[in-house]
Amino acid sequence: MFYPNLEAELARRKIRKVQLARKANIKQSTLSGKLNGKSPITLSECIEIRNAIDRSLSIDYLFVQCKDDTKNFEVINYEVK
Repeated sequence: MFYPNLEAELARRKIRKVQLARKANIKQSTLSGKLNGKSPITLSECIEIRNAIDRSLSIDYLFVQCKDDTKNFEVINYEVK
């Protein structure tokens, strides 16, 4: 599971995940687990990640999920804590 739009925006802006983690105030290992689907990602974390990249991007756009190589996308359900 991954977030293709998020990956694309990071590539366009030449932002490495270590830089993203620092800007979003999330430990790099935690960020990696969340972006790889190993642990759930909360709405507040999505907002922090979006703000670290570009506040004008929508959360729905950045966090569309692709579960496999078939390009079947779905919008995630956010956990509000």
